Amino acid sequence: MRAAPGRPARRRLAVDRGRAGCARGRCRRLRVRAALRARERPLPARAAAARGPRRRAAHGGLPRGRAVSAAATSAALLVARAIAKSYPVGPRRLLGGARARRAVLCDVSLELARGGALGLVGESGSGKSTFARLVVGLESPEAGELAFDGRPLPRAGARAWRPLRRRVQLVFQNPLAALDPALRALAAVEEGLAIHRLGKRDERRRRAAAALESVGLSSEHARALPHELSGGQRQRVALARALVLEPELLVLDEPTSALDVSVQAQVLNLLARLRERHGLAYLLISHDLAVVRATCDEVAVLHAGRIVERGGSDDVLRAPRDAYTRALVAAVPVPPPAAVG
Repeated sequence: MRAAPGRPARRRLAVDRGRAGCARGRCRRLRVRAALRARERPLPARAAAARGPRRRAAHGGLPRGRAVSAAATSAALLVARAIAKSYPVGPRRLLGGARARRAVLCDVSLELARGGALGLVGESGSGKSTFARLVVGLESPEAGELAFDGRPLPRAGARAWRPLRRRVQLVFQNPLAALDPALRALAAVEEGLAIHRLGKRDERRRRAAAALESVGLSSEHARALPHELSGGQRQRVALARALVLEPELLVLDEPTSALDVSVQAQVLNLLARLRERHGLAYLLISHDLAVVRATCDEVAVLHAGRIVERGGSDDVLRAPRDAYTRALVAAVPVPPPAAVG
């Protein structure tokens, strides 16, 4: 291409994969580095054959989706075996190299009985909320087994999760962020029924109103928007939204941490009544040992992604055996159950 009179000629950059670089007139050629060319070659057969075993070894040698034995799940609603999860950290490496990863959960094993209540406690960053996200299918474990009602849970995002959403419900820590600001309380509770196509509109409204009534909210509250309700009332709407689908397991992620102490007691008493009335199982994620002791039959202590102690709530919190659990109890005095609520 010729340059217009009075204007400098443009220089084109061309890439030559074989010959050394040279400059001729307005064209400059550069050699492509061997490392870049190597990335375009097909994977050798020997390397491709070796990928499978290494990949399985990275996940603890356990095939994904492997079913848990019937003996292990006969009395348990939720079973976790050797769960592992990590996340990439730091910047991406040159030429597409693997990023460093931080282990969040390591060899976590738990069981939750039908109608039982298990508290998962630990400091911030210990992996509590990550485990909750795995249980409700928002993320998938890298290794290990997760089973619900004797069947392995599908991978996150799988279509098979849709019918399970009714049976496993999550109540978030901040109800104001979890609720649609444009939906009134009754519509927010009814939304889940519409998504799962349960009943006609009149029936859905009746069930939503009954769910709100079961958590102590009136028809006046049902017409309110989230910002028009108090923190405790919003948390009750979030509970009604989960309960209207008649789940078997409620995963409660710090359900009282954003509430005043007096409102916390009301919500805890409500959770106890709902569990007795509906036969629900609770997985309670919390750093508040008093809340866990008042609500849960069992407690598991999570430290740096590992379970360091597990047992009855009273036994673990009254006479902890692990040094980390003793430090937790010493840092936050735990009142007797009668003093809560």
